Amino acid sequence: MKTNFGSVTEAVRMLENGGVVLVPTETVVGLVSTEAGLQKIYNLKGRDADKPVALLCRSTEEAFSLSDEAPNIARSLASRFWPGSLTMILKARHGNVNVGLRVPLGTVRGLLEAYGAPLYATSANVSGEEAPRALGGLREASSKVRTWC
Repeated sequence: MKTNFGSVTEAVRMLENGGVVLVPTETVVGLVSTEAGLQKIYNLKGRDADKPVALLCRSTEEAFSLSDEAPNIARSLASRFWPGSLTMILKARHGNVNVGLRVPLGTVRGLLEAYGAPLYATSANVSGEEAPRALGGLREASSKVRTWC
């Protein structure tokens, strides 16, 4: 298994082809994908299909554009904690559901910028197990997952 592509270009290509990318975030090691790769994330993690996955965004404006409304408290929290590790749960723009939104720091931010749109993200662990805090803390990953760091 190739564990480091060494380029954001290859990670973007994987995402564009419906792949899942393993990437460090400011909180834990994460799995990111587009909507096309979301089912792969659920399968890799053994995650309950009813459990939503948050979206990482490039900016506060992009995050709030995905919500039905951004209350003043959400705007205040965003100005203080974004970019950063805060995930806000807001009413989604489409449908009668909520969406988790975050504007991250670090390595994953570069991937978001290069990809040019929000990405679904969750921790890179089997559901119910502890989330890895560093790439070195991962057990052998599936050959379907590629790492960019």
